[in-house]
Amino acid sequence: MTAHKTSASKYAALAAGVLAFVATKLLPAPPGLPETGFQILGVLVSAIVLFLSWGTGWTSMAVVFALMTVPGVSVSQVTQATFGNSTVVFLLFCFMLASSLTESGAARRIAIWFLTNSLARKSPWWTVAMYFTAVYVLNLFLSAATCIMILMPILLSIFENVGLDKGRRCQLSSMLLLCTVVVSQLANGSNPISHAVTTQGFSLYESYTGEPMDFFLFCAIGTPISVVSVLVVYLLVRLVWKPDVSSFSGIDYDMLAASCGKVSKREKWSVAFYCACVVLWLLPGLSRYILPSVYPILSKISNCIPPLIALFLMNFITVDGEKILDWGDAVKAVNWPTFLFIASIMGLGSFMGEPEAGISEWLSQILSPVFSGVHPTVFLILMVLIVNVLTNFCSNSVALSAVYTVALPLCMSVYEGMLEPMLLSILITSAAQNGWATAPATPAAAVAYASGWGDSKTILKWGMLILLIQMAIGLTLGSLLGSLLL
Repeated sequence: MTAHKTSASKYAALAAGVLAFVATKLLPAPPGLPETGFQILGVLVSAIVLFLSWGTGWTSMAVVFALMTVPGVSVSQVTQATFGNSTVVFLLFCFMLASSLTESGAARRIAIWFLTNSLARKSPWWTVAMYFTAVYVLNLFLSAATCIMILMPILLSIFENVGLDKGRRCQLSSMLLLCTVVVSQLANGSNPISHAVTTQGFSLYESYTGEPMDFFLFCAIGTPISVVSVLVVYLLVRLVWKPDVSSFSGIDYDMLAASCGKVSKREKWSVAFYCACVVLWLLPGLSRYILPSVYPILSKISNCIPPLIALFLMNFITVDGEKILDWGDAVKAVNWPTFLFIASIMGLGSFMGEPEAGISEWLSQILSPVFSGVHPTVFLILMVLIVNVLTNFCSNSVALSAVYTVALPLCMSVYEGMLEPMLLSILITSAAQNGWATAPATPAAAVAYASGWGDSKTILKWGMLILLIQMAIGLTLGSLLGSLLL
């Protein structure tokens, strides 16, 4: 019975999505909106309905095909805006580069090291602090979905090692599961490296403004916000939530450390190449402040170049008789469904931002009277709040696209000269990663909460509280840093 109802609702959503698409083909465009823009909005509405009901599999390719039917949009333009988009290519290279850390075992070793170092052994709360640190560091460079697959076996083995009862779903296991997802998502929102949604924000910003998002500025604002938020979460857990962590005194640190074996040369080379790429990504933006004379040259270097060079070299350099990273293995490690989904979303966002579509101007005309009397700060808070709520109950990519569609045009029209578009974009992009209060919020949350070790009511209650606190931190610290850097 349930399966029948679910199936029926999905087919009803499919019919609604197709109807929205067909309607824009048959009906005249509203006054002030070009036909091209009207049909693109039809694709947007259809995409949102299908993504929420059918997921992001075949629906991603359906969106790409639908864009090809819009008048004035050629197949080559769609291909360029989706799979040929430099941001999409950057994400692809990052996925492949990140696989070197997981395939070599470096990522797991880093996690184990944080959990078994001298600080972690000082006390149970130091163990928790080091675990938070491990989660944060790994997620700076890997997707939350990838990291959760590395961390969950470690975490679950610790639960069993210290004698926790899975059936009781104690406060400690609920806290660690929730905080694993929280810290993961906060780190993912600090930079675009291997982080699909954050990368999507970069692409959408360029689509609407015609200018690239500054990699360094995003990190300079996003990283402090995430670090402060993680520290506050730790203090909240320790001083307010106060789960019983005494069982952590029974962790066999030596056995955990020994499980990694000896550090291999392949691991060292993988970390070295990854770190080199990070430096090269940050260098152009950093040169604006320390070497302004070379900034115009460095700023023209695509973010795709460092990982491409790294992947090329790692495929040919052999260590102990094997390649640092085999190209075939790197391709297999790519999360292709996510890649296709992001490509379709970015292509859609690109066409929505085109002046010929007229969507931005049309939305501004409609919504300007509504927001004309609203203070810029209130507008900023409202947009960030909407993203935070939406990303916990639907796809964070869909949430980000929906808010961008409204926020950026209004920012550049109603609030021109009063609110910096880049600051708004950074804050809503980071906020789109704050999906941790519910299992459907993100893949990482789904995997963690499906383990059966957490209590859903406890996770929801504390997850929403952390969400409100983080939003306040993001808005306050983000606005302060934005006023200094932008």
